[in-house]
Amino acid sequence: MRTPRSRAIRISSVLLTGLLITLTFTFFATQSTSYARGTAYVRVNQVGYLTDEPKQATLMATGPENGAIFSVINVSTGRTIYKAPLGRAQGAWSSAFPNTYLIDFSHVHTPGRYSIHVTGTSNAISPAFQIADGSQLYSKLLSNALFFYQAQHDGPDVNS
Repeated sequence: MRTPRSRAIRISSVLLTGLLITLTFTFFATQSTSYARGTAYVRVNQVGYLTDEPKQATLMATGPENGAIFSVINVSTGRTIYKAPLGRAQGAWSSAFPNTYLIDFSHVHTPGRYSIHVTGTSNAISPAFQIADGSQLYSKLLSNALFFYQAQHDGPDVNS
């Protein structure tokens, strides 16, 4: 037989569970909006850029971005090291992204880890990328390519 106290505890636990479910749903619903399908994306070379070579990225947008600017941000410090207007329109990437713009940050030569932030009709942030010399950028690619070809060839040679 249930006592009034056990009934009150059960009702309290049901209400608390309902509150937690509501708060969890609200939290994730508000969090997911920041990761919702965007209207603009910045595409960068995720291997990285050589210090003294041209550096370009692309903004893909669903609408025109007239007057938008981009900033190159040092990921470690959060400081803006370069800022400029977007380059001219480059045409369509696809039917989903009919507007693309050139982002030229060739003036940045300092090695480091950066991201590009675009501010305009649609805001976008690139994945982090590196500016460095060739040995830093390409050494991992060489070992990864070698590993791939060894795996495709049924593994490295084995002395028997």
